[in-house]
Amino acid sequence: MYNVLRSNVTHDVLRSHVAHKYGNKTFNKGRLMNIGFTEARKHDEFDCFIFHDVDLIPEDDRNMYTCSENPRHMSPAVDKFNYTMLYKSLVGGVLSFRGKHFTKVNASKLSVERPSITIGRYTMIKHDRKDVSKVRLGLLKTSITRYLKDGLNTLEYKMVETRLEKLYTRMIADVGDPP
Repeated sequence: MYNVLRSNVTHDVLRSHVAHKYGNKTFNKGRLMNIGFTEARKHDEFDCFIFHDVDLIPEDDRNMYTCSENPRHMSPAVDKFNYTMLYKSLVGGVLSFRGKHFTKVNASKLSVERPSITIGRYTMIKHDRKDVSKVRLGLLKTSITRYLKDGLNTLEYKMVETRLEKLYTRMIADVGDPP
């Protein structure tokens, strides 16, 4: 499974980075986002990061792929969920961040912006869902005690491959064993 990171530099150059996990260990989206952010910053001074699940297709071109003053949850309305948010604090799917906000996410309470549900509409590509991992459920239960000390500051991974493709940079990272 992939997680897409789109990075926009101040001089209007758009470069996509696709972070892919290596091996068959538990998928850890948070680590892949952190890896994508960390590795992209090694290549250039990006000021806007847009994390985009590859199974979502935007329905409205008024939903601009840019960064705002605050982090922006760009996909509040997904067809699979009848175009409603499952819960108020949801930020999954497509999320834009300024680099300065992403580095502070664990330590500060950032307010999140959202487009209206008429503009922030996405279609989810149909795909087989794997069984929910018992490790994932355990991590979700303990997230409230871990979120301040787990993130960029504790990120460990091994880059297996980085390859410049025609339209994007492909990154394969070994995210290690689940905690």
